[in-house]
Amino acid sequence: MLRTLLVTLVALILAVLVTTILGSIIQTQFNLGFLQALDVDIPFSTRVLTTGQDLLGFAPAWAALVAATFVPAFLVAWLANYLLPVGPALLYPLAGFCGIVAAILLVNAALGLTPIAATRLLSGLVSMGLAGAVGGWVFHRCTRPWTAG
Repeated sequence: MLRTLLVTLVALILAVLVTTILGSIIQTQFNLGFLQALDVDIPFSTRVLTTGQDLLGFAPAWAALVAATFVPAFLVAWLANYLLPVGPALLYPLAGFCGIVAAILLVNAALGLTPIAATRLLSGLVSMGLAGAVGGWVFHRCTRPWTAG
């Protein structure tokens, strides 16, 4: 029981970490793309530097939102695994995707603005959701029982 709890906690931390890093990179690149659309020259070195700065500045707040999202989303996926004829390999990524998209839309509605500029576009919202799906996949892979062979 304690081992299962520990594995689940480590899996959750890894899923949050992966989603946080991917989401931070995605939002940075979307923001730089918005600037390029305004004819601002963005050299590769600036992209790298800005990405690093966002990993330090944006990522901590994003990680808190991701963690707060994944706990209930993965609990729903765990319960759905017992109620639906769909396996966890699909349920956890789907929970990660839907949880992130729902969290972003709820934050936007609560604040009356879009704090993550990338999510002003459907492509940005979907991209952030896909980062959540990757996190869900990581969670599933880290928590599934190991099989021989």
